Amino acid sequence: MIPFKADEIKFQLPSGWHEVSVGKYVEILKASHDFVDVLSVMSGLDKDIWLQSKQNDVDIKIFPLIKWAWNTDELKKLPLPKEIKIKGVVCKVPKDLGFKSFGQKVLLSNEIKEGLEKPFHIDSCMSYALAVYFYNDITGLKYDDEKAREFAKEIEKDILITDAYPIADFFLQKSIEYLHSTMIVLSQQLPTKSSAQELKSLKSTES
Repeated sequence: MIPFKADEIKFQLPSGWHEVSVGKYVEILKASHDFVDVLSVMSGLDKDIWLQSKQNDVDIKIFPLIKWAWNTDELKKLPLPKEIKIKGVVCKVPKDLGFKSFGQKVLLSNEIKEGLEKPFHIDSCMSYALAVYFYNDITGLKYDDEKAREFAKEIEKDILITDAYPIADFFLQKSIEYLHSTMIVLSQQLPTKSSAQELKSLKSTES
């Protein structure tokens, strides 16, 4: 962390993604269109404090220290690890995504389906993806979606994005593949336009 002082207020700024939690990562992405918003997220100081700052060159001084926040290429290049430690439990990362239950796969797929329609929501799904997959391993209990969502909030606070990103991204991409394959299968089962017309004419003939 980088110690900094502005208007007699002391605070710290992360020096890179390796010092940012999953939750902060999502906040930074959502704020990335506004430098002051990003600064507020990183410093933990209210946005109004920055807007009222008497140091009118604060952006010139701080931007070089946090410009990495507008570049996620580093995260995309991280290799998929063999394991991850969550709440003191070492969890093995599978080579192939296999959920403990069909319900878990469906729940995550539905979450992603909603996320594809919202800006940054796919990234917001990362902590939930980890919670869905590792819930059974960490708790030793049957899957409970309500508790898993609470567990996801803990992951947001406790796990660094550099540890979570490659695994969560792997889970999300596999789930997206499942979604696409499911949509293709379903579309093949639906009657074509000509088939629908034949059915309609057949019904009219019968009547």
